[in-house]
Amino acid sequence: MLTRKLADLARDYHQLHGQRQARGKDGEGSAAHRRLGQKMADLGERFERLVEHWVHEPELAEAWRRHLYDGSPPPDGPSLPDPPFFRGRTDAGARIEVRRAGQNSETAYEVFSDGALIARESGPWHLEAEALEPVTIAGQTCIDSNDASPEAIAALRAFVAGDGGEPPWRFARELHADGLIDIDFALTARGRRCLARASGAREAAAVGVGLAASRARYCVIVADAARARILLLATSEDGQAPTLMPLTEVADLSRPEGRARDRDLHSETRPGRRADSFAGASSGHAVSDHRENRRRESSREFADEVAEAASRVWRTLPACDIVVVASPSTLGHLRPAIARRTGGPSPHTVHELARDLGNLAPPALHDALATAGLLPPRGRRQPVPRWQRTNSAKNAG
Repeated sequence: MLTRKLADLARDYHQLHGQRQARGKDGEGSAAHRRLGQKMADLGERFERLVEHWVHEPELAEAWRRHLYDGSPPPDGPSLPDPPFFRGRTDAGARIEVRRAGQNSETAYEVFSDGALIARESGPWHLEAEALEPVTIAGQTCIDSNDASPEAIAALRAFVAGDGGEPPWRFARELHADGLIDIDFALTARGRRCLARASGAREAAAVGVGLAASRARYCVIVADAARARILLLATSEDGQAPTLMPLTEVADLSRPEGRARDRDLHSETRPGRRADSFAGASSGHAVSDHRENRRRESSREFADEVAEAASRVWRTLPACDIVVVASPSTLGHLRPAIARRTGGPSPHTVHELARDLGNLAPPALHDALATAGLLPPRGRRQPVPRWQRTNSAKNAG
C-alpha cells in the first residue's frame, strides 16, 4: 500500500513537471504556470511526509527521493502490510479477521478464524463506522477488539478531538497495523468504531451507565495480570430469572508491563547482576528477589487501580452482587483490594471465580458465569409467529 502510494504521487508529480516543461519559457510567470507549480509543491510535501514517517531506512528514503526529483527507477519497499478491515472475537473466543486478498488473487477479501481461512468474498467488503455490535461475519457473531495499546488509542483520540495539531506519529505503525488509520493518519471506519466504543465506555462508567445501571444487579470484574474489564448486568427484580439484557462493558483498564518479559520490565537490574556475578550465587538471588518483589508490587498496584475503578461503578447502584473472575494469582491481589472498599456494612455481596476468562467476549463470558451459578442465564427472545411475520410483510408492502 505505501509503496503504491509513493509511486502514484511520484507519477503525478512527473506528469505536472512535464506539463510545465511543455509550456516552455513563454509560459513562466503565468497563472497556469503558478498553479502547476503549487500542485507540484503540494504533491512533494505529501510525498516527503510519507517518506519521513513511514520509510525508516535512510538508504531507501534517499532512493525514493531520487525517484521523485531525479526520475531514477522506484525502489522496492518498504514492506507495510495492508491493515485489517475487521478484527474481533466470536462468542466462543475465536479470533476473526477480514483482510484484503493478494493483488494477484481473483478474490477481493478473505476472512480468517484463528489464522485459518474460512471464507472468500469477491465483492467489496464493508462495515459501517456506526455498525452496532455484535456483527455477523461469515455466519459468525463477532465483537470488535483492538490490538493497539491503550496509550496509542488515547493519543489518537486526543489528536482527533484536538485543534488539528501534529498527529502522534510515534504510534503510527501500531495504529495502522490494527487498521485504525490509513497511511495519511486519517481515521478508517474501524478507527471510528474504536473511538466511539471507547468514548461510550468512558461515559457509561462516569455516569453509572445511565438507565441500565439503575437496574443493574451484578457488577462483574474479569481480570488477568495485564488487563481488567468491568461489566454490568441488569436483571429482573429477583435477579435469578433469565435476562434479555446484555452483559455490558463499562470500563477497560490495562497494564502493558503485565505481559512484558522479565528482562524488559526490570532491565535496569541486569547490569548489576553481571557486575556481581563473580561474587557468588547470593548476588544473583538478591537481584532475582528484587525483580520478584517489584513484580508483586506492580501487580498489587494494578489490582488496587482496578478495585477503585470498579468501586466507582458499584457505588452508583442501590445494591448489587460483585462477581470477581481472575486467575488464582491475580485473584489473590484483587481480593484484599476489593475487601478494603466493601468492608463494614455493605449492600454488596462479593463472589469469586478463580479462572482466567479475560479473552471471552461478553456473551461467552455471561454463559460461562451462568454455568458457574454466578449470573442468571441469558434469555432467548420468543420467535415471531409465522402468521405475524406474514401480516407484517403485507403491511410493509
